[in-house]
Amino acid sequence: MRSPSADGPLGSTMVPARAPQVAASAMTRFELIEETDSPTGWMYRVRLEQARAEPRELWVTMSFQDYEHWSGGIRPPADVLESLLRCIAEASDTTNLPDPLPDPLPERFDAARVRRWIPSLDDRLRGSGWP
Repeated sequence: MRSPSADGPLGSTMVPARAPQVAASAMTRFELIEETDSPTGWMYRVRLEQARAEPRELWVTMSFQDYEHWSGGIRPPADVLESLLRCIAEASDTTNLPDPLPDPLPERFDAARVRRWIPSLDDRLRGSGWP
């Protein structure tokens, strides 16, 4: 269950009321802090911690279309974003990508943009084995 944010924008909720959702790898850790509804989908405030770098906050948007494409509406949007962040975290620790991930990650980006960084993203998010 999500609880309303006392100081967030209208439609904002703190994510989650239970333990924080975290996507992590050996060198990179994301924590989902806040979920905000928008007319086209959701906006998430995410804390990024990386080895050899100061923690910082990112804003990630996800459209209704991408959410449906990746989950078919089966999983909660925050869970889909958590899986996407896990893919980024794992990719940041590998050199098996055709192009390296942006370093540093942009302060604001749309989830669909990650497809350019990780060509196998759609298959990973739509596959039966959720990261």
